[in-house]
Amino acid sequence: MISPETVKINLAISTRGLVMMGLANAWSLNAELSAAAHVSQREDFKRHIEEAGERGGMRELRRTRDNPFQPEPFGPRSQPRS
Repeated sequence: MISPETVKINLAISTRGLVMMGLANAWSLNAELSAAAHVSQREDFKRHIEEAGERGGMRELRRTRDNPFQPEPFGPRSQPRS
């Protein structure tokens, strides 16, 4: 219901605001932290997750990865409070 020109102007305004707030610095920091996180992964810690993915696909990979953290305190599988 909004004209394409208005959407483009709103996008330009939003982008300009983010740049003024330091978007370039945020992207640089994200790249540094992401690289450090990926380099620090040890093979023995992620091997069981990769093997689960090979065994049962994406569903098994997620189940193996997420099961130690279930149920989430406020997540969809959490127990109702008594």
